[in-house]
Amino acid sequence: MAITGTVTEWNENKGYGYISVNDQPIKIVFHISDFSGNSMRPQVCENVVFSLTKDPNGNLRAIDIKRPIAFTFPMALTIWFAAMVVGSIYLLNYPVIVIDYLLLISGFTYLLYGVDKSISSSENWQVPEVVFHLFGLAGGWPGAILAQSFMRYKPNSVTYTPVFWLMILSNIAVFAWSLTATGKEKLSVVINWLLLL
Repeated sequence: MAITGTVTEWNENKGYGYISVNDQPIKIVFHISDFSGNSMRPQVCENVVFSLTKDPNGNLRAIDIKRPIAFTFPMALTIWFAAMVVGSIYLLNYPVIVIDYLLLISGFTYLLYGVDKSISSSENWQVPEVVFHLFGLAGGWPGAILAQSFMRYKPNSVTYTPVFWLMILSNIAVFAWSLTATGKEKLSVVINWLLLL
């Protein structure tokens, strides 16, 4: 049975911490290896869902720990953007090929995050940050947000987040511009040119 709790203590050096349930005095120990498929380190005050077992000494231990998927602002923005694109197709005769392209590039971006997560946990090499930004700038940022939410993974860099948000704003601005008369005309030219390749 799944239990919801909160990380109350975390020792980064030793790789273990404690979870409490509903502010009860009992602390349930866990190890970093008890987190299922997540590369982000536990954070104090973070909500988690887990199963309960006992260790060989009879002490309670949390296993199969998962982070519940939170409906965050980036997820809301992704859903809003998808609704705007679909709505534009039905109401404004926006080219259907655009949504095909966005789904494709977002899928590739999602896979790129998955590859980087698996590589970085087993080797010293990582996908360069600029590659993530290029995929995002090319329209794959919804896939990046989904990867960050479901895989709980993103590049660990000081510059990543500000550049990522700048890239999202740029994509939204280009989409809004493509709804204008001039933008529609330019978009049509680009699509026709790409179809000839």
